[in-house]
Amino acid sequence: MKFHPDRNPDNKEAEEKFKEGNEAYEILSNPDKRAAYDRHGHAGVDPSMGAGGYGGGRGGAGFSDILKPLVIFLAAVSVVAVVVNVAVPIYNTL
Repeated sequence: MKFHPDRNPDNKEAEEKFKEGNEAYEILSNPDKRAAYDRHGHAGVDPSMGAGGYGGGRGGAGFSDILKPLVIFLAAVSVVAVVVNVAVPIYNTL
């Protein structure tokens, strides 16, 4: 209650401290947000930071960014497999 806005009207410092306390409580009381904070620090729960941020900002590499090279590789392997399965039998008949 020390930094509550009702007890500190027009005090920007008290307002910021109160907001920080509320944010900390919100993160610590939610198991998912707490785990994200434990793994990535403030970036794990700040939507504007991205990087697995809890809210979905695009400031850094997310899960889909990590999987994108794997998906591209698997697509390339699939194309090669199709070409080999189609081209090799045709080549063998020549």
